[in-house]
Amino acid sequence: MNDPRIATFKDKKSLKDLWRLCFNTDSDSFISWFFKNRFIPRYCVLIEEEGKVLCALHSLPVHLNIRDKIIDSVIIAGVGTHPDFRGQGYMGKVFRYYMNYISSMGIVLTNLTPEYTPTYISLGHLPATNSGHLTIDRTTKTKMPDSIKDTDLTSGISSIYSCYSLFSKQYSGIVSRSYADFRFKLGDYLADSAKCIAYIKDDILKGYCIYYDTPKLLHAEEFVFTSPEAVNPMVYGLMSKAYGKKLHIKTPPDVKIEIKNANFEIKPQASCGVANAPSLLSSICGTKDFTVLIKDKNVLSNNGTFDFSGCPTEKEAQLTINAEHLCQWLNGYISLKELHEKNLVSVLDLNVLDELDGLLPIKKCFIVDEY
Repeated sequence: MNDPRIATFKDKKSLKDLWRLCFNTDSDSFISWFFKNRFIPRYCVLIEEEGKVLCALHSLPVHLNIRDKIIDSVIIAGVGTHPDFRGQGYMGKVFRYYMNYISSMGIVLTNLTPEYTPTYISLGHLPATNSGHLTIDRTTKTKMPDSIKDTDLTSGISSIYSCYSLFSKQYSGIVSRSYADFRFKLGDYLADSAKCIAYIKDDILKGYCIYYDTPKLLHAEEFVFTSPEAVNPMVYGLMSKAYGKKLHIKTPPDVKIEIKNANFEIKPQASCGVANAPSLLSSICGTKDFTVLIKDKNVLSNNGTFDFSGCPTEKEAQLTINAEHLCQWLNGYISLKELHEKNLVSVLDLNVLDELDGLLPIKKCFIVDEY
């Protein structure tokens, strides 16, 4: 098996062909958009043999908001192995090479939405955000609320962006989008013919939802609001659009929806990994008062004993934890005490658990983006 390498623009056609083979439900228009606007060779790793790309990982640079700190990160947009070469270890080799490579670039966190979560657990990626899922198997006729308006994703970008910016401040693990980032994200949606409704009151947009309308299913991908009053009207608006079809709405996990005959459940969404654990400690904690021994079988430079400012130390470690569980805790997804109860962290002094959980309490964790 050849070693992985960083992609170049010369690989674009081969990578596009592999993407089409691995992700065959993606539309031609989206694939064309992605490779025209989202293909960044520096953030793509591949393995080839005899000139044929067998496995590739694509990612995009982003900034994640972790506990109100902006962290240099990437979203892994897709990992694919040619069907004839699956189950031979190509993906694991690409992934581990990639994690060490981006660590050397100064990237701190990775984020992905896996189709098969256990595949990524062995690669140091565990759930770090949840999302809500509202489903109605067959939507009945519903009146469109007066406050809900069809909104153009191009001309309405300014108001939509303002809404997202305010909404995103309440969550840990979410993408902190600049205006330019937001324009690109809407481009992703438009490439697949997405549509948008908005809740507008007193001429102010207080919520919006970006959705895909297909013959049998209306799927709402981005459900965002700055006021709880927008929630139920937007759901009713989507129900009106989905008459006679199945309706699925992905929401923040803490949303309050009062709709009869709908099923609502919370599921893990994005998995997060640590490319640079010392930098993560420095950014989130920034104190020398505590010490931790980090273990990581994927990123070599994450291993060692550090203080909470990210500096290596000779002091005895108060905590011993794997990098993936450190990521969950620092993001605010799970408490240190709960990790200890599950035997996923060891401590010298149990009092440290309460002290550190007091400094870094549980947060609301959510991310809209899947790539």
